[in-house]
Amino acid sequence: MIMYDKDGNAKEFSNVQSAVAEGYTFSVPPSTLETPTDVELEVTPTADFVREADGKYYYFFKVPLVEEELYTYYTSDTLFDGQEFQSETPDSILSSSVFFGDLAQIPAEYSGVNPVDYFISEIKAEAVKNPQLLNVEPDGAVNQLGEEIGGTYSVLNVYLESLFEGKTLTYDDYAVRSNIINSLTGDELTYFKATALGTDRASNATLRNLEDKAMLEISGLMAQYGLVDLDETLTDYMYSQRLTGKYDSKMLAEQFRLLAFPELPGYRDPAFTQYIKDNATNASVSKAYTNKVEQKLLQKLGPDLSSGFTSTDIQSLSNVYGIKGGEAILDAQLQEIWDANVADRYKGKSYNIALASLRPVLAKEGNFDENGRDKDFVYSLLQEEDSTKVASLARAHFISLNDEGALTKMASGLKGQGLGQVIASGTVTGIY
Repeated sequence: MIMYDKDGNAKEFSNVQSAVAEGYTFSVPPSTLETPTDVELEVTPTADFVREADGKYYYFFKVPLVEEELYTYYTSDTLFDGQEFQSETPDSILSSSVFFGDLAQIPAEYSGVNPVDYFISEIKAEAVKNPQLLNVEPDGAVNQLGEEIGGTYSVLNVYLESLFEGKTLTYDDYAVRSNIINSLTGDELTYFKATALGTDRASNATLRNLEDKAMLEISGLMAQYGLVDLDETLTDYMYSQRLTGKYDSKMLAEQFRLLAFPELPGYRDPAFTQYIKDNATNASVSKAYTNKVEQKLLQKLGPDLSSGFTSTDIQSLSNVYGIKGGEAILDAQLQEIWDANVADRYKGKSYNIALASLRPVLAKEGNFDENGRDKDFVYSLLQEEDSTKVASLARAHFISLNDEGALTKMASGLKGQGLGQVIASGTVTGIY
């Protein structure tokens, strides 16, 4: 073959590699580049590099979506000027490249850019819907056509070819060429078959139904476990896992259970655990179950004894609702605390039951403020063994506080004893 240097000097070479090594990089004289050649192209894009084998030139364009080397390539019988020619043969990277046809087929609007750039937004959108797109086949993999596909992005390759050919793919189109897709089962297979019909929600009823079902499961579990303020990034992650079939319903429910009850044993998805760490997100506290614990503490122990529990204690106790029989265990523990702090006649009961008998008596003696002013007095009554003393103790307590209700009752009692005039006017006795 004859090659030319930048000055237009010609020299014959046995191959392109030796020509490039000596600086002869033009296939036609530079001075004639402005005139038409025998190869008419609307556009000659600049490839990342060009390689040659058996007289055919391979124009490689990197796919900027994955860290590994992945290319699309076009072929031509001509090495055009301005290209980066590499002396290596293309064989080593053809297995990780997708053929897009002859260079002459590139539309004019692709001038000066990587043709793949026009597909990037579409590919990224597809990868969100179809996470299998960017997965690599395991080493040694051979597809149903007998092709060696180990270490390749087989799913992405098929998809890129469909973009180039303008073809709508089916599950079978992928499965015959990709072991990743052929090995899908269960919910993952269901999801992939749905996306194979298209990833546009509006026009794909099958996909739309799967998306709605996944969202309903997520919202239902959030309500069930009281995770009403769950971080949105965690919600999105679990929605994606459920939609794509990586989580089935049981796995999804287990992850929610462990979010609500973090101290309980169970299977925590390592990928989800790492996702929480990487994104510096905190799992939501289950308000439904912490509220249950708070209510139970008040019912069983009352405001005085329950005040000893911190918010951390309450959150920890809420984990009992995540195990079978857990509420009964909590009841038993609280009963021990109650019994250790009250008189024998109240043991085996609860604050609510004890106060049911005390409230009527206390209300008669004064303006009873159970959760405020009189909280400590109530606790002292719960330690009193003699039930006949309750009324007199209450009366003395309210009068000592100048309680309006107690004073009114005392005045009424004095009036009933014939001392009303004394109360009405101090002038009679000279007291005032």
